[in-house]
Amino acid sequence: MALDAYVMPLWRFKSGDFTSPIENALGIQPMIVAPRQRPPNAPWYLRVLEKLGVIEFVPPPPEPSSEEIRAKAIEEVEDLKRALATAVGQPIEWRDEGDIHYNKQFYDPSVLRAFATWHDHQIELPTFQAPPNLEYHVHSVHRLPKPQNPRFPILSTHSLHTGCFVPVDFPGVHYVEPFKSWGDREFFHDVASTHAVLAELDDFLSFLATVPEKKEEEHGSSPVGDARWYAEELQRICILSRDHRLPVIFWG
Repeated sequence: MALDAYVMPLWRFKSGDFTSPIENALGIQPMIVAPRQRPPNAPWYLRVLEKLGVIEFVPPPPEPSSEEIRAKAIEEVEDLKRALATAVGQPIEWRDEGDIHYNKQFYDPSVLRAFATWHDHQIELPTFQAPPNLEYHVHSVHRLPKPQNPRFPILSTHSLHTGCFVPVDFPGVHYVEPFKSWGDREFFHDVASTHAVLAELDDFLSFLATVPEKKEEEHGSSPVGDARWYAEELQRICILSRDHRLPVIFWG
């Protein structure tokens, strides 16, 4: 599962004022075709139907200006701050300006989330086993009842795929900015605090240091080693977020 991670102003991400890691690596520029725009060299039968008046190619609306795109993105960031402030019961503010300080593929950190969840289920699952095909997002640990007070409440619940960490200190994971996907299903963006995540990562890495590292015979991977790599990389990302007071943004 592809996943990109960024440390940058959120308005720049929302306005598309950046290039993705794959674009940087390969120099690929994405091409977007409006769904009702007449495609170049349309098939003959579509041109015939158009002439008969059966179908109509409607030109796309004019593209918004860069100023309009920026203004809309800034407005969306302010809406998010207000929604988050209501959810956590405290003011949420950061200066959403600056450069891009991290822009890389983060691959699939689901092993980190599964390991963080497993900590509270060591009685039911004394050892952490890699799942078939290394699909940690469907690890059996996720099917167990959730504890009332998990040791790693953010690392075990934040999707690490949709949402962000923001450079303001507050507890928990909060679900804002609803959107539709997979038909009419409603989803949310997961938002947590960079500061709170850093505190959890320190504790999580201490916990991992107590777990024996063992390579799985079937595929040669080390779940502990993989979880540690993601935790240490996420720690580096969050330090950049804290130091530059900019969000960590996940897109995948």
